[in-house]
Amino acid sequence: MTFAALVVDDSDVIRYVLRKAISEIMPSCEVFECPNALEAARFLGSRIPEILFVDLNMPGISGFQFIERLSKILDGRKAPIIVSISADTSHKTVEFLRRFGVYEILPKPFSSRSIAEILLKSLHIAKPRTVLVTDDSSTSRSIIKKVVARSLFNLTPVEASDGHAAIALATQRKFDCVFVDLNMPGIDGIETAGTILYDRPETIIVLISAQGNEKVEREAIHVGIKHFMRKPFYADDINALLHTLFEIRDTEFVKARQLVCFADAINDEDTIDDVDDDSTDEVRRA
Repeated sequence: MTFAALVVDDSDVIRYVLRKAISEIMPSCEVFECPNALEAARFLGSRIPEILFVDLNMPGISGFQFIERLSKILDGRKAPIIVSISADTSHKTVEFLRRFGVYEILPKPFSSRSIAEILLKSLHIAKPRTVLVTDDSSTSRSIIKKVVARSLFNLTPVEASDGHAAIALATQRKFDCVFVDLNMPGIDGIETAGTILYDRPETIIVLISAQGNEKVEREAIHVGIKHFMRKPFYADDINALLHTLFEIRDTEFVKARQLVCFADAINDEDTIDDVDDDSTDEVRRA
């Protein structure tokens, strides 16, 4: 797996210190430098690194403006893991960075340890992973794939249109995570999950549904399902769940989910019964 970093900072000293620290911590990492936002935009036109360090206070186009325009620069391509460099960690700055998808803040003055922690988390997040998306609705599968694609994680989705197909695929290969819809004709989500777990007990399965009750909770726990996500869910929910599943320490912007979250989801009085309505909501949000 290749791993590259781009450092965008007008200070020669900061770029040198970061390059040196990254090279010492992760010798295989390619490190590129840009002294300003315009050169960084040109660089991103041809290559997207796995991690992007951006100084917020640069002359001309500031780091704030660069981050704000980054989605247009990327033009639909998957964004790198964004780390802001700044001594400013005020609430206003944090909220701005949160709104534009920044993953971590590297406060000045920074240490080799803080850089190492960010690099190790980023390497873990950038690791290629394959997830299985099981839902009898092609619309729902398409929505879930779109949400997965927007995740920070490097996820490749594989589709299964029903429980039988999911079981066959999970028997043939190992998936890093399996998303299974609760309500499917023939073999429902719980039976599908139970069959997969019987053959591959180490499989991480997330049951997804717009509804739930105590009976569902008992049946899910009985077959070994620990994770439940309520439709509609979004990329931030995927990021939070995967931080927990893959044991990655959370950040200012990503808070890990509880490992077992059935009770909160199922006891919620505002459950939604119509899956199609959830799909419509998510399409509008996408």
